[in-house]
Amino acid sequence: MFVLISGYFGIRKLIQPLLKLGIDLVVYGLIAYILGVLFLHIDFSISGMAHGIDLHNWFVIHFALLILMSPILESALQGQTSKTLQKWIFLLMIINVVFGYILGYVNINGYNYLNFILLYVMARYIRVLKEEHHKFCETISKYSLLGYVLSAFLLVAGVMILYYSGHFHHSDKYFGYNNPLILLSAFALFCYFSSLKIQSKTINTIATGMFGVFLMHTPPEIIPIRNQYSSVIFKSYGYTGLMLEAVGLFVILTFISIFIEQFNKKIVKHIYVIIKK
Repeated sequence: MFVLISGYFGIRKLIQPLLKLGIDLVVYGLIAYILGVLFLHIDFSISGMAHGIDLHNWFVIHFALLILMSPILESALQGQTSKTLQKWIFLLMIINVVFGYILGYVNINGYNYLNFILLYVMARYIRVLKEEHHKFCETISKYSLLGYVLSAFLLVAGVMILYYSGHFHHSDKYFGYNNPLILLSAFALFCYFSSLKIQSKTINTIATGMFGVFLMHTPPEIIPIRNQYSSVIFKSYGYTGLMLEAVGLFVILTFISIFIEQFNKKIVKHIYVIIKK
């Protein structure tokens, strides 16, 4: 969703988004490590704290690459019609799905900026289509939620087939970001939400904290221990326990992230002012 939202509205600046990405990575990584020391019994060390800042986070790296590409993308996308963007999406689908997901020559799982470019253009296509054919787009939006449910059902059915056929080890590839079903579900869900006229400060505030939630639950120092706790909870309480754990973790990290987000924005603003001087 981060990439789709970026593509819909466009990345208009270069330095500030990159600064924000770097500050978020460091601050949320440190917070996650401190929480791990306090509540997950991680032994504190300077090296461990440094390792807690996940400089190898694939999403952050490739989103940074997308930001670096944004001036070129925005220059190319400016003034393009929905028909032109349809052709571009078709070509990018050939690259990412056919030569990537199916044949494995490039972009085998979609976890990189090449697939982000496809998502970026798809989101811009939705916006341009709304501007050119508003009523037609409204009609599509009405059925897009159904499209999402259908694609999600097919994804779950595929997982069940992999599991019961003894090929669940292929699930990593199955859940690749360039799986056509995942691309379809992302497009349908975003198309639906882009048609909603939601003006809520609460929702917008919560939305600002989502990237922090993502960063705080993915550091390399946290993941193994988090998985161990999840395994214990699953053995004792099953899927209900896992669901409660996920909801509780989400709520706690969201509150932390919303508070820290204001702090991070101020840091970025001060650094940007210094750089401009």
